[in-house]
Amino acid sequence: WYQRRVRGMKLLRQISPQQTTMMLRRFASHYNFVVAGAGSGGCAVASNLVKHGSVAVIDPTDTHYYQPMWTLVGAGLKTTLQSSRSQTQCVPQRAEWLKTKVAGFEPDKNTVSVAAAFENKKITYDYLVVALGLDIRFDKVKGLPEALGRGGVCSNYGAGNADYTWKVLSGLKSGDALFTFPNAPIKCAGAPQKIMYLADAHLRKSGARENCSLTYHTALPAIFGVPKYAAVLSKLAQEKGCGVEVKSELMEVCGQSKEAVFRNVESGETSVKKFDMLHVGPPCAPNPVYASSPLADTAGWVDVDKHTLQHNRYKNVFAIGDCNSA
Repeated sequence: WYQRRVRGMKLLRQISPQQTTMMLRRFASHYNFVVAGAGSGGCAVASNLVKHGSVAVIDPTDTHYYQPMWTLVGAGLKTTLQSSRSQTQCVPQRAEWLKTKVAGFEPDKNTVSVAAAFENKKITYDYLVVALGLDIRFDKVKGLPEALGRGGVCSNYGAGNADYTWKVLSGLKSGDALFTFPNAPIKCAGAPQKIMYLADAHLRKSGARENCSLTYHTALPAIFGVPKYAAVLSKLAQEKGCGVEVKSELMEVCGQSKEAVFRNVESGETSVKKFDMLHVGPPCAPNPVYASSPLADTAGWVDVDKHTLQHNRYKNVFAIGDCNSA
């Protein structure tokens, strides 16, 4: 049976999306394990779970990105193509890949609802792993969606965006480079700061560093949220000649005039800074599909024990990565 299933999954990965949908309609409606999301975390967990029972991985995307690499893409050390793989190479062959979106969770019924095109729109499970990440919200900063990707406004967050970061950085010969950290949750809290240090290294190598000022604006009261590391990073920024502005939240981007508006989160006072390069660490938020479900805490994140990542109310549910409350 297992060999037939593996051969069937290999065939499935070679056919068209339309054919895939027709074949998937015949698949099971119950699994020992359902993994919602096929990012790095979801695929890693699924690879282990296939040793213990039937596994369904729910994710609509064709391309798998290793997102931590995007910081290196923004610094010209890697390419976006190098960060990508076909999703068929990442979802375990012994798992059944349901190429559709999660539409909702009913944990009291051990049920996941999926989007249209599937005969079984409700899938039941013995155990559920939520690995849906979070949503990047450029729209929470006034003017940023319109300005992003032009006029020196860049971000390493989001597929393809880091290519423009490198275009801006590699063309920077003089001027002011600003790097921001939001007054909100964010995916990978170190990434907005890493690109500043990589920019510093590139500008020194290219001979342009003495003509450029680099400043890190963070909404936090310190350069980093963990005091142990904040002490080291403050010293590092000072050694590299990078300015640090704390309690400074990016509120608005004026793309045409190349101005960024910041607000002091304590006093409420605003200031306007000119820039030649602006790298934005964007605000992030919970994905509505789990935020609106019984799995969520009051802030919208999947409510888990921070030590075990097991749900605090539904003991057969776990959540990994950016979607959980830990």
